[in-house]
Amino acid sequence: MSQIQNKRKICVRVADVYSYNRSFDEFIKTRDSKELHNILVSCLNSSTIVKNAEGQVFISRLVSKLGHDFHVELVNIIKANTPKLSSNLLICYGEILHKIWLVYVNQNDETKMHHLEEIIQSNFCMGSIRLNPIMALRMRLILHSFHNSRDDLRVNKLLIRLYDPIIWRYLSVANWKVRLNTTALLAILFPLIDPSLSNKDYNYELDNQFSLLHNLLVDNNSEVRVAAIQSVCRILTLFWEIIPIERINDVLMTLSSKCIEDRNSSDVRVAVVNGISVIVNNPLSQSIIKRYLSKVFNYIHDFNIEVRYSVALLILKISRIKGFDYSQIISKKQILSRISKEFIIYQLRQSTYYMKYGKLSDGSKIEISDMYSNDQDLVFESLKVARVLAELLNPSIFNGSTREQLKNCYLFCELCPIGMVGYFCSLNILVDEKIGKNIENSDLLRLAVLLITTTVENCKKNRITQNKAKILLASSREILSIVFSSDLFLEELGNEAYSSSSDGGEAKRIAVKTAIKFFTKSCNDEFFVGLSQDDGILISVMQLLQHPTVFNSDIYPQFSKYIVSELLNHSLDILTSGMDKLSLGPFHDTAILLLKNWGSLDDIILKLTEGSRSILTDESELSQLNAVFDAKLSSKESGALCIKVLENIFKYSSIRTYLSNNRSTVICIRKLAAFMLSLQIDFSSVLDEGMAKHTQRLLIYCFSIIKNEDDVYELILIIVRSLNATAEHFDRSYNICPSLIELLGYTLHILNSRVSEKKEVIREIVKLSDNLSVILSNLFEIGDQNKVLIYKFQRGARMYLFALRQILGSSSFDTDSCIQEVRSKLDKFPEISI
Repeated sequence: MSQIQNKRKICVRVADVYSYNRSFDEFIKTRDSKELHNILVSCLNSSTIVKNAEGQVFISRLVSKLGHDFHVELVNIIKANTPKLSSNLLICYGEILHKIWLVYVNQNDETKMHHLEEIIQSNFCMGSIRLNPIMALRMRLILHSFHNSRDDLRVNKLLIRLYDPIIWRYLSVANWKVRLNTTALLAILFPLIDPSLSNKDYNYELDNQFSLLHNLLVDNNSEVRVAAIQSVCRILTLFWEIIPIERINDVLMTLSSKCIEDRNSSDVRVAVVNGISVIVNNPLSQSIIKRYLSKVFNYIHDFNIEVRYSVALLILKISRIKGFDYSQIISKKQILSRISKEFIIYQLRQSTYYMKYGKLSDGSKIEISDMYSNDQDLVFESLKVARVLAELLNPSIFNGSTREQLKNCYLFCELCPIGMVGYFCSLNILVDEKIGKNIENSDLLRLAVLLITTTVENCKKNRITQNKAKILLASSREILSIVFSSDLFLEELGNEAYSSSSDGGEAKRIAVKTAIKFFTKSCNDEFFVGLSQDDGILISVMQLLQHPTVFNSDIYPQFSKYIVSELLNHSLDILTSGMDKLSLGPFHDTAILLLKNWGSLDDIILKLTEGSRSILTDESELSQLNAVFDAKLSSKESGALCIKVLENIFKYSSIRTYLSNNRSTVICIRKLAAFMLSLQIDFSSVLDEGMAKHTQRLLIYCFSIIKNEDDVYELILIIVRSLNATAEHFDRSYNICPSLIELLGYTLHILNSRVSEKKEVIREIVKLSDNLSVILSNLFEIGDQNKVLIYKFQRGARMYLFALRQILGSSSFDTDSCIQEVRSKLDKFPEISI
């Protein structure tokens, strides 16, 4: 209700202004000067009236009636509000000043007009030069109405009267901020010349003013250079016809040879590229500017991302101008080469992001307009440069027939293999209409299938090398990643009610359905069975199939039980054949992900956990597995195999999360964790060093799955008590200390927040600090023979103490005394510190 009342009040005030304007003379006669003054001040402080055109007319007429005594107060009100007002309001205040001046001009009141001009010059004109750059910009906004009305001869002469006496001397002062403001102002005022001059004098003044700006291109301050570049390029665009061709060539030569090579400021280089992009908007400039583009295009390899991005946009813009052949300046091979470098940078940043956050940065919804917007987008900066360059190559791939598509894909692979993969990866970045058009998912999927099927066929017939086939399949994987990570694509596929009345809606849905049908027909069991283990291309196909975005999609072809069994059997052959570990990975990972989609992962894990116990027994627990997988192994071999397979399965965080929600599986994994913990603690264990590492890693994965179970604390206490026991039996148990302390550190880190509220567990853990110093003392006594063991123990102890500090810091118990107690016990060992 209050909002309606406020709105009504605002409307009444604006409505009053309308009525005042209609009967202005009567309004003036019926009110004294004090009342008029109060009304005027109220109007000037009302943003609604200041923005309203009728309000501006009313204020200007009222000021003209009050006389020039009110000019100072008017300017003071505007200046007081200048720092806090929006740009739009500042321009509106300038409109009021402009209207007041026009009233005086129309009334031929030179006294009031000159008085107002003097106040404008001393406050706003001088302020736009001498104030700090931010405030100077706001002053220029107030004067925008005057600057924008230069076509009016009266306003043009006014600007000469205001600026000609003051502007020129400020172009060469010592203060760089003043030079910056003056340069920006001159770009708006150019040419500041009396139109009544003769042609000879006019041309002389024009050349002189442009020469002053030309000199500022090599100013000592980089911000002044940027402003000068922007000013010169704007002037060339607007006044190309009246500037001598010799002067134009001099400026373009300076821009393309000196300014673009500015090593001290990337902003200057960006300004040059963006400036040339503005100049080419003038059709008259295009024939001359061609000869300078090659030097600018070379900066597509600049070390600064913003420079490369600007150059990429310039190349794209040039390519769309009729009569320009950009390929004569930069070839497709050079474009692909640049894309390959951007792709490598992207991969390195993804790796860094993964190391920092433990996950890959998601680029499925990154838009080109998000450039430099947040930390995650820093990963995709270089890929956005590649995306702009990809627009130059898209017509070659997506605008031709199927034959032409494949021909150009194979050509790109020959020109620059990594560049081709980077090209398809960059298509994941969304672009707006100014840059280009996003490729339809149905077109992408169709191309991916064509590449997969033709590549495998050509590789089998030895028409292409295996290295080339790997690149083509890697490109297909990037395309599938784009398609299956698109929510819009899945929505289009599942939306049977997609309206045919929408803009191409029915045709689009049919295209998507057709592409999916083509995909599922081509990538099926028959396609896979056609590949033998001896084919070098098989590994690349497996890597393509296991791409996470593909496996997460509901559209992916459902491989049969036979295919999944074959995949896992191939991976099991590492223990019975000469298959290397690099070959094992793709087979094994693909089988694991397919098992999850196939719905058999829970059953397999139950069998594998039982089979893991056979490592210390003579009876085989893998008989149930052999019914599904043809693995002919001994008991210990089968147990070791089960542990390795489980380790590879549990390494996927998504699978660990999935398993933690299955109660029966969690119970089974809890038993497995207890069994493997007994292997780690058993002094007489026959585990070799390699298998001990596998069991330790698997045990850590198990803890992350069962971390929400209450009985997990019993396992922690077992580890702690075992470490305490090693202090008493150090001579025959010291070799297991490093692995146990490291295991405890990992476990405490995983269970951080839950352990912090378990008082009994915390007390037991803190007690370990006494024996930790004893164990370390004993290790140092035999240090000459066990330096590696000492190093491992130090690493594990640091991890344990770091986790302990986190737990104690988040617990509700008295943590300071605990920390001090632990620290005092270990102060004599500088190798370990909290």
